[in-house]
Amino acid sequence: MKPAFLMLLLATLVPNTTPLKMQERHLALCICSIFRHHFVTEQTLLLSTIEDADFMDFLLEKLHDTSNWPLQVFSNGAMIPFQGDHQKIWNYLILSRGHEDIEEQTDKLTDNAGWTYEARFLVVVMGRGSTPRQQALSVVQELWDNIRALNVVVLVRLDTVFHLYTWFPYQPNEQCDDVTDVVLINEWNLEGEGKLVNNGPLYPHKIPSDFQGCPFKVSMPHHAVVEVPYVIAFSKLYNVTPIIQFKHTNDAFLADAIRESLEDIVLGSSAAAIGGIPLLIAATNLGQPSFPYYEIQYVWYVPCSRPLSRLLAVSKIFSVPLWIAVVAMMILVPAVMWSLSNCSLQQQSQERMPNVFYNIWAIYMGVSVTEMPRTFRLRALILPWICYCLAISTVFQAFFTSYLVNPGIDSQITTLEELIEKEMEFGFRNEITNYYKQSHFEIHKKVSKRGKNCVQTHLCIQRIIDTGAYATVAESWSVDNVMLLMNHTNRVCRMNDIDSFPIKIVAYFSKGSILLNTFNKMITSLVETGIITKVDRERKERPVAHRIGDTDTQDDYFVFTLSHLQIAFHLTVKYSHVNRGRSVHVDILCTLCKAQ
Repeated sequence: MKPAFLMLLLATLVPNTTPLKMQERHLALCICSIFRHHFVTEQTLLLSTIEDADFMDFLLEKLHDTSNWPLQVFSNGAMIPFQGDHQKIWNYLILSRGHEDIEEQTDKLTDNAGWTYEARFLVVVMGRGSTPRQQALSVVQELWDNIRALNVVVLVRLDTVFHLYTWFPYQPNEQCDDVTDVVLINEWNLEGEGKLVNNGPLYPHKIPSDFQGCPFKVSMPHHAVVEVPYVIAFSKLYNVTPIIQFKHTNDAFLADAIRESLEDIVLGSSAAAIGGIPLLIAATNLGQPSFPYYEIQYVWYVPCSRPLSRLLAVSKIFSVPLWIAVVAMMILVPAVMWSLSNCSLQQQSQERMPNVFYNIWAIYMGVSVTEMPRTFRLRALILPWICYCLAISTVFQAFFTSYLVNPGIDSQITTLEELIEKEMEFGFRNEITNYYKQSHFEIHKKVSKRGKNCVQTHLCIQRIIDTGAYATVAESWSVDNVMLLMNHTNRVCRMNDIDSFPIKIVAYFSKGSILLNTFNKMITSLVETGIITKVDRERKERPVAHRIGDTDTQDDYFVFTLSHLQIAFHLTVKYSHVNRGRSVHVDILCTLCKAQ
């Protein structure tokens, strides 16, 4: 009885060194080794754990001894406050009982502001399952289906060794990006202090250069997008099978077509949405944007300046008061001259009255008179009149000849203030209205109040051409496409470059897509080599007239035709009728005088 009692007493005094405690020690050492050699250095480590206070204390102590890098702990659904800059978290350590706990833990992890799909995950399975490979496979499937985590390593404990599993997408024996199998990438030996069996990387590059002909489903807003050749080139370069879905025809509303394309990647019916889609904050909540490969501008388009009417240009040579003064002098001078001549030659006053008006008009036109003035008073009146007519006719003839050749152009609207002051009608799409409503500038608020709904760009541009009294704001590339189909490119011009704002064009991929980085690699090369710029320049056969100097009115020479002399013919015919009328009146007066 005493030996048995002594044995029991010794067992209670000897420290607990069971295999389980030894495994926990090795597990902490294995995690610290992976953290030190295979995680992204000097970046935050986020630890998501289950309740196991003893092991957690030991693990945190070892992690603290390993480095002084930032550490966040996520336990029981509550994040321990972390004071630091809001950068992406690249390292995740998840302690889980099995794949049943993964979904709950990952849903809360993705709500963190530092979440990124390119992070590295180490999942430690604390429970025991049927087989290590099956446990790892179920965990990888849960992570891929829920959060699209690619860089995943699953640690499964055995009695004498720890197995580390991972997976590789787009392998010849795999079903594209579906997780069907895992690979044993390394082992941790529990002998002594423990160590990894091989020194290879635990997180190798997993994106292949050959995607084994897997389908690449792309949603495009309409058939007129210019990115189709880029998708075809990507498919040939990386061996994917493109399946392009056009959401609408070319005449469809652009905003609706883009929204439906983005909805496809959210619902999983497409891997990407490509085709003139702008980089917007709201759209980034639906998919991951690619590298911006094109830049467009939302630009105000107004009617171009048009050539003035030649008759209108000639009428504006002199101001209205000066025209009134010329007409008044044409009446006043003959009257004074007739009065002076009547005083000196009273017996011939009735005969000289028609000649007085004729001579005054002859001096104004620069031709000879019928009779030279004989008296000093008439000469004193005629001399200033000759000087006055010489000055007026010289100025008139100079401008008259210029306006026959080029009458000039009217003023074009160049600012939003002018657009509001002239009360010209304008319209645009709803998203532009929202942009101006959110602006802090007073002029933008006025624009949002007066602007009318004009959804389809080609109808807005056509209205500018038809009426010459309408304005709109739209994407420059969309207007360029519309103008390529029209023959009136000199009737639509940009208002200015100040009130325009740039928009980056990107492609959107489903969140966590493996194809995104590969597409970025190709599209970045196209941008940096200038191929996209070259293709866009070749696509524009007829550029839009951006300013007055780009219109057809500015040439090095012109063809002088009879139309340029139209106003001269009008004046000739007009004054020929006047002269005939005067002749008739003179004949009638002479006949009456002789009859008396």
